[in-house]
Amino acid sequence: MNRIQRRKREKELKKIAQQIINLEYRLALDKDDKSAQNKIQEIMSALSTEEMLIIDDYIIGSRKLTK
Repeated sequence: MNRIQRRKREKELKKIAQQIINLEYRLALDKDDKSAQNKIQEIMSALSTEEMLIIDDYIIGSRKLTK
């Protein structure tokens, strides 16, 4: 994978991370929001382990989700 492709993939993963953050906020407001839970599971099941770790690092590093 060349540098341009890697940067494009990182940008895509940041968008996915932001989707997950938004869904987590919805869950914080309504803990019984099954559609948000299902969407997170759907997103996560489509990712490789490496991609999950990159997204996790981004979310933790950005400090957008706390507690």
